[in-house]
Amino acid sequence: MTRKEFWQKIINDLLEDNFAIFLHKQHDIDGWSGWLDAGEEGNEFVVALDHPLSFETAIHEYCHYLQWKHKP
Repeated sequence: MTRKEFWQKIINDLLEDNFAIFLHKQHDIDGWSGWLDAGEEGNEFVVALDHPLSFETAIHEYCHYLQWKHKP
């Protein structure tokens, strides 16, 4: 799977579960490279795309999403 295909999978999976997706062209967002919030006020997936580890952050937050989805 290519990086582009993986991004597409992440986005498709999140949209399927009604997550808002915010991909910012910034180095960080309030000091963070990204986060996943699954709560009562809504679900969001956020990544700062200009961070040097943005792809790794997306993978990390996607893992949190999978934990949320499958409730291990």
